[in-house]
Amino acid sequence: MGKTNRNKGAGTVFKRGKYYYLQYMVNGAVKKVSLQCTSKKEAAKKAAELLPALQAKTQEQIALHVTEARKLGKRNKLRLENVWDLYLRNPARPDSSEGTLGNYKRMWNKFADWMKTHYSSIIGLQEITENIAMEYSEYLWDKGLSANTYNYHIQAIKLVIKTLSRQADLVKNPFGIVTRKAENKQSRKEFSEDEVLKILESFNAPELSLMNKEEIKVLFNLGIWTGLRLADCVKIKWENIDFQRNLIVCKPQKTARKTNKTVTIPIHPLLKEAFTLALTWQEGEYVLPKTAERYMHSPDGVTKDAIKVFYYNGFATTQEVEGVQRKRKANIYGFHSFRHSFVSFCAKAGVPLPVVQAIVGHGNPAITRHYIHIGEESVKQAINALPQGNLLPESKNKKTAEEKNREISTLLKSKTQLTETEIQILKILQ
Repeated sequence: MGKTNRNKGAGTVFKRGKYYYLQYMVNGAVKKVSLQCTSKKEAAKKAAELLPALQAKTQEQIALHVTEARKLGKRNKLRLENVWDLYLRNPARPDSSEGTLGNYKRMWNKFADWMKTHYSSIIGLQEITENIAMEYSEYLWDKGLSANTYNYHIQAIKLVIKTLSRQADLVKNPFGIVTRKAENKQSRKEFSEDEVLKILESFNAPELSLMNKEEIKVLFNLGIWTGLRLADCVKIKWENIDFQRNLIVCKPQKTARKTNKTVTIPIHPLLKEAFTLALTWQEGEYVLPKTAERYMHSPDGVTKDAIKVFYYNGFATTQEVEGVQRKRKANIYGFHSFRHSFVSFCAKAGVPLPVVQAIVGHGNPAITRHYIHIGEESVKQAINALPQGNLLPESKNKKTAEEKNREISTLLKSKTQLTETEIQILKILQ
C-alpha cells in the first residue's frame, strides 16, 4: 500500500488494490474515504476538493464534510456518460414507448456531447448548474429550432434529471429555470364526409398501387369510423371485434401504458362491410395480418402508403407555415386527420360530448373546436329566442342584467338536453 503525504491537515492519499483512498483526521478520529479512481493524478485532485471539509473545526463543518464525501462517491456513480443507462433502469421513470425513449436518448446524448465540449471538467450530474442549463438552452434556440422541437428537447433533459434527482441528491432541477417557448401549432385538418368517401372510393382505382392494398383499405375504414390512431388500427385483433353486439372493444396503445383504459366503439355499417372483406383472408389473430407484421417490423412503410393515398386524392400532407423563428413544414393531412373527422361527424350527429371524449380522449383538439362551436351556437339560439321588440312601454323596456340572466336561465332549464357549455352557463347563472 503506497502512501502519498500531503500538507499538514490535508490527509494522506494511498492506494489499495486498484483504487485510491484518502485518510485524514476529523475531530481527533481517523477517517477514510474511497476516491473512486485508479489515477494518482485524479486522486490528488479529488482529495484537494475535500480540503476545506478536512480542516473542519465545528460540528457544522464536519456535517458539511460528510455531505461532500457522499457527493464525491455519487459524482463518480452518476457520471454524465452513465446517466442514460441509469435512467433506463430507474423504476420511477415513465413507461414511454420505444420511439419516445429513442428520442429522449438522442436528446440526452446531444446534451452530454455538448457538456464534453464546453465543460470537460464536469463529470457528474450533480455539477450541472442553472447557468449551464440556461447556456445550453440558448445554444439550442440559436440553432434555429422550432419552438415545438426546442420545448420537446428541453423537456426530455428535464425529465431525465428529475427521474435521477433522488439518486443524485439534487435539491432542484437545474433545467427547471428554463421556460417553454410559445408554440405556433398547426392543427391537422379533418376530412369532410365527401372527402372521406372520395378517399375510400379511390381504392378501386387500378392505378393506385399499394402493398396489400385490400388490407390498407380496411385500415382506412378503421381509422375513419373509429377515431383510433394508426398503430391501434393496424394492430386490431379479431378478439377485439364483437359481431354479436356490433362493437369494437380495445385498449388504445397510447393510454394503455398510463390508464389501461378500454374503449368501446360501435361498428359503423361501412366498417362492418370492410370487416366482411377481411374475413375472406382471416388468418391468425390480426385483422390485417400482413400489414400488422410489416408495421411492427418497420412502421414507416405503412405510413408512406397512407401518404401515397392522400396525395393520390389531392391532399398534400405538409405545407410551409410561419414558425416562431423560421418557416417550417407542418403536418396538414394524415391518418391522424381521421380522428378529427370522427369527432366532427359525432358532433354533427349529436353524439354526447362525454361519449366522444371516452373514445378519442379528453385532450383531442377537434373536441375543443367542434363541441365549443356547437355550445356557442346553442347559446346564440337561446339568446335569439328571448322576447324582442317593444313589448313594454318605453320607460320600462330596459331590463336589468338580473332580469335578462333569469330569462336565459329559465329558457335553458326548459330544454330537455343541454350541451356541456350550456350546463356551465346555467351553473354560472344560478
